[in-house]
Amino acid sequence: MISVRWVLILCMQLFTAFEPICTLHYGHFSNDCSNQSPEEFLLLKHLLYVLFPLQVADLIILAIYTTEFLLNVYLDPIQYWKDGYKRFDAAVLFIAYLPYTIDRSDPKMHHTATVLKGFQALRVLKLIYYSSGMSILMAALGHTAKNVIYVLVLLFLLMFIFAILGHGLYGNPETGDPQNWGTLAAAFFTLFSLVTVDGWTDLQEELDNRKFYSSRTFTIVFILLGFFVFFNMFIGVVIMDIQEKLKAERHAALISKKHGILKRQQEEIEDVLSQTNEYKTFDEMVVDFKKTLLHSDPVVLEEFCCSLPFIDLYLTSLDRQDATIYKYKALQNVDE
Repeated sequence: MISVRWVLILCMQLFTAFEPICTLHYGHFSNDCSNQSPEEFLLLKHLLYVLFPLQVADLIILAIYTTEFLLNVYLDPIQYWKDGYKRFDAAVLFIAYLPYTIDRSDPKMHHTATVLKGFQALRVLKLIYYSSGMSILMAALGHTAKNVIYVLVLLFLLMFIFAILGHGLYGNPETGDPQNWGTLAAAFFTLFSLVTVDGWTDLQEELDNRKFYSSRTFTIVFILLGFFVFFNMFIGVVIMDIQEKLKAERHAALISKKHGILKRQQEEIEDVLSQTNEYKTFDEMVVDFKKTLLHSDPVVLEEFCCSLPFIDLYLTSLDRQDATIYKYKALQNVDE
């Protein structure tokens, strides 16, 4: 069941993403009021009626974020700056205050105010902190950065080699394809399209039209290496690291839950001991409790030898053993 806190946080974040968009449209219409037609002026007037409550709500939400920031820093200032999500929240809060530091009535500052208002949509990312699943996913992506960089470096080296080959083979301005292979930059962009297998048939058709039939081998080899090997290796590394991180987080959560149960049981035992002042330890209480047991008291035990089916079978075996002994003694008396 979704809690009220989650619904409130989600509404606040959606508003913080929607409010800058409305403000951008407001800035677009109000940039030059002197050249507006009556229809545009009426539209601006209605837009002001809509934006005023949104701007008031924006100030309220900004005050809530500021209060949250001040309380967190006051409670534990050192631990606050060690948390990456908290540092990100502080940066987003700083960006949220920037539009209020400039004169938005100045036409020269309109573009700057528009850009700063657009950055306020980053406040939606605060949802990551309140969702354990997204937090684990972001932490896993952070841990995969090292392995991913190695894969990207290898892919870059492969693209660099094939870019030089492609530029030398098909980059001739007269007989080749200078648009896609004329420069190293164009060759890199073309190879990136081949890595993602996006529009590679059009690129190959362009080379076929220029009688470069051997380019099919070049294209197939690069797609096999770039897409099927390195690109899928990149995806595999990310998935494996995320699975390991999720498994570690689940194991840590299970251990934490077990520790919580043990701690709660220990507290319950300590409460029982505190209520019985005549006993110093739990063992003394158990020993004294055993003395109060009678042979007729029912006792539930977990061992198999104390179960009722086993006792019934055991008594039956004893009866048969006694009968066998009596028969053996009778035979001995007959022999004598």
